[in-house]
Amino acid sequence: MTKKLDNYLLSKLTRVFGCMLALMGVAGCDSDEPVLYGTPPPSAEILSETTGIVLDTEGEPVQNVEVSSFPTDGAYSVRDMQIVVSDGKGKYSSNSIIEKYDRKSSVSSTFKQLQVIASDKSGVYENDTMYVDVQLDSVATNKFKATATANFTLHKKRK
Repeated sequence: MTKKLDNYLLSKLTRVFGCMLALMGVAGCDSDEPVLYGTPPPSAEILSETTGIVLDTEGEPVQNVEVSSFPTDGAYSVRDMQIVVSDGKGKYSSNSIIEKYDRKSSVSSTFKQLQVIASDKSGVYENDTMYVDVQLDSVATNKFKATATANFTLHKKRK
């Protein structure tokens, strides 16, 4: 009989403490923003479109070069980053979603450049990195579209 009573009391206490923890988690902070567990939602989302062409020093297209782009400002992080490969004409087009979590400064004042990296996995050409300015357009509240063009001229590796 005492075992049943102990289990009953433990069950009730667990529920009471669970409710108290839930209430403290929601109401335990004095803030204008809602209290969330885990990663906070981004303060802004940017659809980044980077396009360009990869050529060699003779002006011929270079295919199968991996191209990726990253924001240069540390307040931004890339979600769903795309590493794209240049086609037979040397062209590439990359779409990435970039998020900002810092609410202290506006997107238009800080999101100015992308770092774009071209990596030749065949080992024939030197890898290259460039920093390109972006064209930033607001499409909705806290949603932006950034477009950039990065054209690469890759040099053959010296043997």
